[in-house]
This record gives sequence, C-alpha cells and structure tokens, in this order.
Amino acid sequence: MVEAWIRSLIHVKHIKHLTLKNFICPFRPNPTITLDLPPESFSHPCLDSLTLSRYNIETSHAFDNCWNIKKLELTGISAGVGVFNVIS
Repeated sequence: MVEAWIRSLIHVKHIKHLTLKNFICPFRPNPTITLDLPPESFSHPCLDSLTLSRYNIETSHAFDNCWNIKKLELTGISAGVGVFNVIS
C-alpha cells in the first residue's frame, strides 16, 4: 500500500520533495516499520529532496540511480553499514 502511494507521488504527480515519518504514539508501543521498496523507488528526475525518519532499511535497492536527489535526510534510520555505504 505504502509502496503504491510513494510511486504515485513520485512517478505520476512528479513531486520534488518527499518526507516520510514514522510517528511515535506515546500511548501505545509502535512496531518498527521496515521500508521494503522496489528498486529505483527514489530515482525519478523530478525528486530533489527526500527525508526519511524512524524506519528500518534492510536493502539499498530503493536508492539505486537516485543521483537526482540533492538533499537526503535520514533521521533515526536503522540500517546496516553496507546499506549506508551504497546510499551515500
């Protein structure tokens, strides 16, 4: 569901700035959410900036060919060193 929504925003509506935040509810425990997105999810030439907050990222393939992103902000992201090395 989230994957289709992100694809629609980036590839159909051609948004330039995307922010995805996993908000923490103070009244109940939040499960850890892992973003499992298809390859090149963030590679559209219109996407200039991407902000991700409080997610697990297990693979880097969503960031393949994302040279168009000028500003990348990752806050509270849990990922392996190999994932971060590919993204940066």
